[in-house]
Amino acid sequence: MWNRRKFFKLTIAGLISTTGIFSFLQRYKQKNNIVDIVEFPNPILRGVAESIDFIDDSIITLANSMISILRYEAPFAFLFKGSLYKGLAAPQVGIQKRMIVRGLNGEIKILVNPEILENAEKTIGAKNSYAALLEHEIDHLNGVLYIDYA
Repeated sequence: MWNRRKFFKLTIAGLISTTGIFSFLQRYKQKNNIVDIVEFPNPILRGVAESIDFIDDSIITLANSMISILRYEAPFAFLFKGSLYKGLAAPQVGIQKRMIVRGLNGEIKILVNPEILENAEKTIGAKNSYAALLEHEIDHLNGVLYIDYA
């Protein structure tokens, strides 16, 4: 039987737990340079991303930051939106570079200057949902949004 004292204790315990989790996430966010994901109607999403000519420290830092953002956002997307973040394009974090980070089946890959072609120097075989994920993220690099297909 619930009484006011049990309810009060449970409420206090919940508040302390929530505060601790929130504090941990804030520290993680600061330590790993987690930035907010750019959302529509921000004009950066309509721009065409620039090619990456060579991989230097700034590109490696960007890749590591995008991986951290993908890991940070995934649980929230699952809990609050019922979906999982599987990919992230650089324009979604405010950087107009042709880079995609994708996480699938516990494996994270970074794609630099990806294009959809019939024949290419280096190809990735993709089917079904993986192909749709790659196409969606490459669309972000070209300034195309999913609402454009509606």
